[in-house]
Amino acid sequence: RGDEEEETEEQIIDNDPCTDDASGENQGSFLAVEPPTTTVMLRNIPCSLTKEEIADALQTAGLGEAFNFIFMPCCVKRRRTHGNLGYAFVDFKTPEHVTECRRLIH
Repeated sequence: RGDEEEETEEQIIDNDPCTDDASGENQGSFLAVEPPTTTVMLRNIPCSLTKEEIADALQTAGLGEAFNFIFMPCCVKRRRTHGNLGYAFVDFKTPEHVTECRRLIH
């Protein structure tokens, strides 16, 4: 009975739904279709830049009506804001707006 219940590592790999039986490599079948991206991270922005200035820059680039919101974490010490942390997230309304933003910024 102990032999029947005991599975070898090879049998476990063969039963894994995320591996290919022949090669044992991860197929990532549950990640085969990725959802469209609508949020981008803006990195290396000056710490003195405000959320309003980012919104103005997007407006100037022609993306003023293309985004839902901007999230920019700030460094706060003793109830005083010392600027942002050098990055921000912008959530756009459609994946096409993300593509346009990438084209304009790069």
